[in-house]
Parts: sequence; C-alpha cells; structure tokens
Amino acid sequence: MVKLNVTNSPKYADCKCFLVDVSLDSVKFNEIFEFDGAKLYLKKEFHITLVGNEDALLLRKKFIELFGESRLEEIYGELARDVEGLIENVVIEFLSEFYVLRKKYSEEDIRTSVVQIIETDLLDQFRELLKKRYNLLLSKDVPRPHITLYNELNNNGIGLYRKGDLDRWAVKKLERV
Repeated sequence: MVKLNVTNSPKYADCKCFLVDVSLDSVKFNEIFEFDGAKLYLKKEFHITLVGNEDALLLRKKFIELFGESRLEEIYGELARDVEGLIENVVIEFLSEFYVLRKKYSEEDIRTSVVQIIETDLLDQFRELLKKRYNLLLSKDVPRPHITLYNELNNNGIGLYRKGDLDRWAVKKLERV
C-alpha cells in the first residue's frame, strides 16, 4: 500500500517535499541491525522521495514564477492530486540489494543507515508530469530509487540526493538484511 505525504521541507521554510509512504507490513525485518559496532533500528515509516529539500526549493520558485505566491497552496494541491493519480497503480519491485551507508557530517556526527534498492517508474512518471504540466525540469542527477530501512537511534538519515551519493557513502553491499 502506498500513500502520498506532502510535508514541509525540514531545510527550507515554506517549501513542500513530496514523499510516497510505502507499507512494508508484509515483509518481516529484524527490529535491530548491527554493523561494525553500530546498532541500527528499523524505521517506523518508509517512503520514496519524489521531491526532497533541494527540489522543493526549485519547485516553489517555479510555481511562484508561473502562478504567483498567492496561488502557491492551490498549485501544491493540484500537484498532490495529480501525484495521487500516479500512485494509484504504482508498481514497486523490492530488489535483494541492500547497502550499508556511512556519512561523516562532522567529528561528532557520523551517520549509518541501511537502504534497499527498488525498481519503479514512479519517479520518471512524476518528472514527466512536471515537464508536461509546468514545463519544469528537475535535475536528472538523482540517486537510484531506494527506501531507507534502518537508521541509528537519532533517526537522522543520510539523504541520497544525487547519482553518486550511493557509491560515495556505501561501505558494504548486502543481499539480505
């Protein structure tokens, strides 16, 4: 089961992120995954990011340019309805391809998480919708579709925003978790 979740960007005020929440109820994962001395915990929610922070900023600027700031919420609503139509029959294939990721933000903030690679044409469909309806091209430099399964207790993810991010922060590839 999937459901659209339009949420405020944690990075940019007044910008909207578009996430597709995914239910993994039919799959049983361990609650804790241990790797290299770190304990990672199964997340409580799982999603596919259609519009993350940087694209949220671009989307807001383009919508204001096209429609004016006064119509911003209305246009976000229209886009949300269009996306809900896209996800009605979405197909998501969960691959037996998992990566342990580790990224150093500072000496005190080194994050570890586990992602599962998926296959879906939802992201391509979404980008095509933006192109046709709003003449908006988001960056093609996007990571492979994935769902983050495990994070450390602080629940701060790593955030994969570009194609090279998976290779840059992957420390181990797994066939199962």
